[in-house]
Amino acid sequence: MQHESRATTAPTGGPATTATPGGPTPESKGVLSPGRAAPMVSIDRYRPSAELAPFVRHYWIPRWHLPAGATHEERLLQYATCNLVVADDYAAVFGLARGVGSRILTGDGWAFGVMLQPGTARALIGAGRSVDSLADRPEPLDALAGGDGGLAERIRSLRHDDTGMVAAFEQWLRARRLDAEQGALINAVVDAVETDPGIRSVDDLARRFGLGVRSLQRLTAEFVGINPKWLLQRQRLQDAAARLRAEPSTGLAALAAELGYADQAHFSRDFASVVGLAPGEYSRTVQAETGSDVSE
Repeated sequence: MQHESRATTAPTGGPATTATPGGPTPESKGVLSPGRAAPMVSIDRYRPSAELAPFVRHYWIPRWHLPAGATHEERLLQYATCNLVVADDYAAVFGLARGVGSRILTGDGWAFGVMLQPGTARALIGAGRSVDSLADRPEPLDALAGGDGGLAERIRSLRHDDTGMVAAFEQWLRARRLDAEQGALINAVVDAVETDPGIRSVDDLARRFGLGVRSLQRLTAEFVGINPKWLLQRQRLQDAAARLRAEPSTGLAALAAELGYADQAHFSRDFASVVGLAPGEYSRTVQAETGSDVSE
């Protein structure tokens, strides 16, 4: 198990590694208010063993401590994949929140999370469920095809041992003997969207992989539960939010053009409809949370 950087971020932070272990650690773009979480939530991330990288993007293990009576809301623009999560009171595979995902934290807590590769959830849940249904009704681990074999209780018993939790999960996953080829194409499609800014449209993405648009739509619906347009929009908005946090003086017109929008108005409408704040308002809010002075 290879240890990633310790950070103060949300319980479903961004990817800790590329698909190949040993690659660089990209910036986490999923957490909308990392400054607000910093005093209360810590997270450790770990890369999967090399042979499991086709199935696991990374492990995330958050722990939080809030004063009595206090609450903290984590707001997230999730990556285009599902997460397997074990905590004291639940253990399930969770699907994508179409808009902003959120979770209220209270008291002291922890979780063991697995950001799955985009092709993995389909294999884990079996033929009885569709991946898109996981967004509204997570699949309990003990209801997975073949059950969980005591995985949840094993992880709970190791809650203070990160290495042990990862080892327990990897032993369980190896025993399932998943076929890496089954999810290889969707993994490559999502990776291309996340890493190639030259892909601006569904047609661009379909051409990259030699697929018709309808075939691409069926692929993303089956494995991730969303359509290609959503996939491209989500990546644009994650990129936009990350830039607005890191560079609050970024011009919105230039940022819109860089992200492939036809104009600033279209970008601002997209951003506000999903995030709930206009881009400029979002930038000022997150900078205030970190103590920065951002003018109107």
